[in-house]
Amino acid sequence: GRTRGDDTCNGADLLAIATPSVEPGSRLHQFGIRILDYKYMDAKETEELFDLLFLPETPIAFKALCAPCLRIRHEISDELLGMARSIMKTVIPEFSHSSPPPPGPPFVHIAEPMDGINKSVMLTPLLARHFQIKWNMRSVTHISSSSGPKFGPNTKDITALLEDAPRVTANASMTGSPKFGYYIDQSDCSPAMHAWQALRKVVMKRPGLATAEKFVDTAGCSLFVSSAFHPPYTEKMADIAEGLGFPAAIIVRRGLEGSLAFPVSGKRTAEVLCSVRLSDGSYERHSFAFGPTDAGEEAEEEETDGLRLLESERPPVEYIATLIQGYADEGSSGDAVFDKRVRVTLSGMDQAILWIQAKQASSGQTLS
Repeated sequence: GRTRGDDTCNGADLLAIATPSVEPGSRLHQFGIRILDYKYMDAKETEELFDLLFLPETPIAFKALCAPCLRIRHEISDELLGMARSIMKTVIPEFSHSSPPPPGPPFVHIAEPMDGINKSVMLTPLLARHFQIKWNMRSVTHISSSSGPKFGPNTKDITALLEDAPRVTANASMTGSPKFGYYIDQSDCSPAMHAWQALRKVVMKRPGLATAEKFVDTAGCSLFVSSAFHPPYTEKMADIAEGLGFPAAIIVRRGLEGSLAFPVSGKRTAEVLCSVRLSDGSYERHSFAFGPTDAGEEAEEEETDGLRLLESERPPVEYIATLIQGYADEGSSGDAVFDKRVRVTLSGMDQAILWIQAKQASSGQTLS
């Protein structure tokens, strides 16, 4: 503020320069000053702010200002929850909870970083397949073109090359259990959220949006499974899942490149945070570390499947899709380290689900 000297400026001055079309005293103006002054908001206030940010008439300069400023002062759980609730409002009727999927097994919602990976191998479709085969759950994963900061292969690119990984355009289409589960493109589900794509490619430091968009639950899922970009976001993501009312959640931290793939080298171990809703409406959490030895596997010296990906002359997305399809069809991809990573990741997920099921059983509930 100006109290520090005549040459300083305050939030109102910055807004006047950066977003002159925002009228002083308006709700947008009030939110802008609060953010620039490092003031935190509760979930309801943040939801209102993002309701405004998703309107096409809101000045793009104001949108570009908000996302990085929220990140610089580190979003709190309530703010991320408000973002997620606002994004849910942008979902088209065909994917809303008023148009649920056909009756059948419960759904698991799998959410990977939409900017994909650059130097490791993604295995998400195999995780979706495992939930369906072993745990009798229908799997749904939201996908999108990458908005950065990484632009390597992502789930959308990979599943486009797989057999039986359908992209659906309405909840009503989700009958049966395709081999790799169902996939919903953000451009089909939430055009208002997807409209931010171009802006997000040029605005740095906006993981709040990248975190909140993972929680768009169109199918009324019983289990939320995702990974944290950074370790401090792990507890925040559990807070969001509980705030949105998911019956159970599994959050992975220290996965490869922030993904759900567990490391298999002895250099680091994945950490898993579980959350489950009890019969009284409260939530209980449990965390554990899980490495290759916990799955009865020998640790590798290096994550060599990623090194082979980088050395391959084939396009990375084609290389990864071939590994996934081979493992699903034959039980082996031909890359022993990738196969081990799949086994370790699935085993770690099984341990998490067994804990969730035990807690639900003790309170007279099931994962449904």
